Amino acid sequence: MKKVSRIFIYFSLLTLFLSGTLYAKSYSELIKDGNAFYKDGLYKESIKAYEEAAKLSESSINVYFNLGLAYKHIKDYPSAVKSLDTFLKVSSDKKMLKSAKKLIRDMAKVLSKPTTVGTMKTYEVWDGWILIDGDVTIPKNIVLTIKPGSLVMFAPLSSRRDEKIPYLKSEDTKGFSSLIVRGTLIAQGTKENQILFSNSFEDLTTKRIGLWGGLIFDGSKMSILQHSKFERAKNAVVIKGNPKLLFKNNIFLKNDVAVKFIDKSKVSIDYNIFYRNETGIECDGAMKSNIINNNFTKNNYGIKTYDSSKPEIAKNTFEQNNCGVGTYDKSFPKIYENGFKECKLGISMTGNSKALINQNEFIKNKIGINSVKNSSPRIYQNKFIENIITGITAADSSKAEIDANDFISNNIGISKVDTVNVINNYYDDNNEDIKAIER
Repeated sequence: MKKVSRIFIYFSLLTLFLSGTLYAKSYSELIKDGNAFYKDGLYKESIKAYEEAAKLSESSINVYFNLGLAYKHIKDYPSAVKSLDTFLKVSSDKKMLKSAKKLIRDMAKVLSKPTTVGTMKTYEVWDGWILIDGDVTIPKNIVLTIKPGSLVMFAPLSSRRDEKIPYLKSEDTKGFSSLIVRGTLIAQGTKENQILFSNSFEDLTTKRIGLWGGLIFDGSKMSILQHSKFERAKNAVVIKGNPKLLFKNNIFLKNDVAVKFIDKSKVSIDYNIFYRNETGIECDGAMKSNIINNNFTKNNYGIKTYDSSKPEIAKNTFEQNNCGVGTYDKSFPKIYENGFKECKLGISMTGNSKALINQNEFIKNKIGINSVKNSSPRIYQNKFIENIITGITAADSSKAEIDANDFISNNIGISKVDTVNVINNYYDDNNEDIKAIER
């Protein structure tokens, strides 16, 4: 009798196993069921079907998008974001990728409070007044979106989570709160509703600058800085390497350094305003960025170039700066079609720096161009009008080439040493056209 019972149990289990194998649903059937459940509002049932489908096929891509939608409906936002994030990593459908990113951004606002110190764990949306209490890092594959009209304030002299930034001087980072971008930052204000980055409430009225660190882009991908305003930072925006960054229509006011380039970069800086900063843009390393159509007014330096940097500086206006562009240490900028007006020095060159200076206008500066200490610019087809001391001073072992420029109504057109080559220039109504000076 026991033997018969064992045989019966064996065949019963075998029948159940075979029936499960023979009648298991296929991937397409499970997707069909999941879609039907979803359409009927049975989201938990649709999730079960989609998850079973995902187990059957490693190449199942759209199922993760469907799972994200279903989880969103039952308000399981962490699971929804996780599913959509998986979809982002495997899909190549641009339209659906755009939809997935929008869904994640919409849920991020509900999902978590802003990270005000430390490393972000998931997508976030900042809206309104945000107080940063120490260094905040956006890691790889995380997106932070800041809504138009938001005010992001950084606590001054904060010592919480001071992240070491090896490519910046310790005095520029230690004790200063910063936002470190290794993932994606979307800070896209509007002309009417700018995003403001500044120091915290209690210091908004101070005249001091450099009270917070800045935004540091280090390996960032597809970030946007547009219609944003930056006040009183040590280095308001640091760009290391060559991140994918849209950078335009921003305002920089009373910063130590408004924009600092480090290493190779081709990020374009377009249509921004730099006002009363110690330095507007600082170019260091082998960067080759375009700096175009910006306005630099009442800064100590509009732009500084160092250490083999090769920026193209074009179609900008420089007004009432102590120095419009300063070039140093073997840098090789191309400077063309800019306007320099009422600056103490339009362009200052020293330390073996080279530059191509072409088709600019220098009007009512104290000195239009000052070339000294082995600098060797080529200065051609520019206009120098009503400059107070000289249009060009080329002294102290300068090796400038001055060719085909117009000098009109200056005190002195050119003051130069004998190593300077001067040919084919036009002079009219200067107090003195060319003045020789000793080396």
